[in-house]
Order: sequence, then structure tokens, then C-alpha cells
Amino acid sequence: MCIRDSLNTGANISINNETKILPASLPKLPLAMIAFRKVQDGEWKMDDLLVVMATDIDDKWGSLYKSDVGDTYTIEKLVSHMLIDSDNTAYNILLRNVDNSDLDKLVVELGLEELFTMDGKVTSKEYSRIFRSLYISSYLEREYSQKIITLLTQSAHNDFLGKSIPSGVPFAHKIGQNIEEGVYADSGIVYLKNRPYLLTVILKLDEASGGRDRAVKTMNELSESAYKYILNYEK
Repeated sequence: MCIRDSLNTGANISINNETKILPASLPKLPLAMIAFRKVQDGEWKMDDLLVVMATDIDDKWGSLYKSDVGDTYTIEKLVSHMLIDSDNTAYNILLRNVDNSDLDKLVVELGLEELFTMDGKVTSKEYSRIFRSLYISSYLEREYSQKIITLLTQSAHNDFLGKSIPSGVPFAHKIGQNIEEGVYADSGIVYLKNRPYLLTVILKLDEASGGRDRAVKTMNELSESAYKYILNYEK
């Protein structure tokens, strides 16, 4: 399912944008926003240190799983690893240090009460609103919104939507992948000159239907179509 959204005009094209699917790694972005909001509000500082506990270590994504129990990392370092490398250990450390009131604040201020269902599923329409909030700095001040956007342009994972976007065009995005559940996702802002747009695709594909290979092919095709459409819009 996908939603293409011109950030300048508000025009959009949606396909099954209300379908709810498990989000894989997509929750890492709202957690990064919560962390920076705590910095913005003076509760944390960028150079505050958080400790690694045994329960935090997860080797599925990222490199911080190589850490020893008791190692420490700054808030800034953890957010960086979480967004650029989709690091699971960084995610677990940060998540352990926030509480439900922090999540509630984000949900209420962005009007995202329908973002996740009780079983943790998400729609592309609701998730896209998180990127819009970064673009217009409605939840974080511009300084912190821009820090997150800059980190997202450095993503180490560009074989989904990013593969069809020219290298000179910045793409601030977050990917998600859960092969066991057959979930593949990518969402972000394509900073095409004078016409930035938002593209979110979340697919559920089992191995019988091609799994990851089909997800890559489908996202490449959708991304290429969206780019060409926006590039030539009203020319």
C-alpha cells in the first residue's frame, strides 16, 4: 500500500492507504522524535549517556549489539545509529528510557490516535503524517526536526524506494523489514527541487509470492513512477 503526497500542494494518490500492517522498524522514527523532544524540553541533553543492558542487545539490525553490557552512548549517538543503521540495540536502549507519557504526548500533539492499533499495526496514511510533521516542524522545533531529517538522508538502506531516486536528490527516509512476517516498508520525503513530495509504501508479501525480491522490485517501480509523475507535474 502506498501514498504519494506533494508537500507543496497537498495533492495525493493513495492505494489501500487504510490497510493496517505490522510496521517492522518504522516505530524507530517516532522514538527518535520523542528523544529529541525531551532534549528540546530540557529533560535530556544530547551528550547525556545511557547504559547498555543485557536485554537491550539485538543483533538483527545495526552494529551496537557488539557492545558490552555497561557500555554507554550519548543520546545523539543512539538516535544516529537508530535512524541511519536502523540499529535495534540503540532502539531498545532509548525505548527503555522513555515512558508511556512521552508516547502519549507525541500521539496527542500530532493527532495520531489511530497510528497504531492495539496489535501494533499501522497504515501508510497515518505513518506519512509523521514525516509531514517533521517537514513543517509541528512537533519539534525546526532545529531538531532538521537534525532528524539530515540523519534520515544518510540512511544505509537504499535498495527499496531510494534505488529509483537520482543520487543528487536528497531522500530522507526510514525503512522497515520483518522477513518472518513478510513486511517490507519504506517512507520518506524526496527533496526534488521546488516540488518535494512524500512517499510511503508498506507491503506484506509471503515467500510464496516472492518475498523480499518482489518487495524490492515493487518499491523500485512505485518510486520511479512517483518521481517521474512529480517531476513532470504541470510542466
